[in-house]
Amino acid sequence: MTMQETFKQLSGQIYLDGALRKSAASDGFVVVDPATEDVNGELAFAKIEEVDEAVANAHHAQKVWDRMNGLKRSEELHEVAHRFRELSPKLAEALT
Repeated sequence: MTMQETFKQLSGQIYLDGALRKSAASDGFVVVDPATEDVNGELAFAKIEEVDEAVANAHHAQKVWDRMNGLKRSEELHEVAHRFRELSPKLAEALT
């Protein structure tokens, strides 16, 4: 799947509580490729309730992170770095 296809698939969705879901907001922001003027997709706006839920989830996640030992935190961060390396070709495509 190309990044453009991925962008279109993700359009209108927000990432909340570990999953993608359609935003309750009815509007968003159209993302246009300045080089081609093609529409890549739409960034969804979030409603106040969705923002409140995201903040509550972040507070909970911070408490979990605080209880995690240093080795486990290190493993988690290495996994994030690994995923970025895996996705770097797609990220490079998206940025060019």
